[in-house]
This record gives sequence, C-alpha cells and structure tokens, in this order.
Amino acid sequence: DDNAYRVALIEAGHIGQNIALAATEHGCSACPSAALDHGLIIELINLDPIGEAPVYCLALTAPST
Repeated sequence: DDNAYRVALIEAGHIGQNIALAATEHGCSACPSAALDHGLIIELINLDPIGEAPVYCLALTAPST
C-alpha cells in the first residue's frame, strides 16, 4: 500500500544515514546521491523490475592514508 512504500523510503534514509555515520567513524567518506540509473542498477544486481527497485545510492570511499 502507499503507506508501506513511504515507510520503506524513510527507512532507506535512516539506513543510509547510519552507514554514513559509521563510514565517518572509520575514516571513510560517504556521499548520498539521487542520481541513479535505475535500469542499469536493476540489470547489474539482477533485480526483478516488477517488485524490486533501487531507492538509495550511497558512494563510499576507503580510509585516507
């Protein structure tokens, strides 16, 4: 239903924020982006385009040396 979809998107944001905080704690950087090529992501990770879709993109870096 519409509410479940909204809650899933909110939770994706919470998860992304926690990953960003953990990355910072470990000397990494995290950069969220809404610039997604949904079709390419679906193909690359073999999602079912009928029931699955990417909702959040978060690029991570390795710790600086």
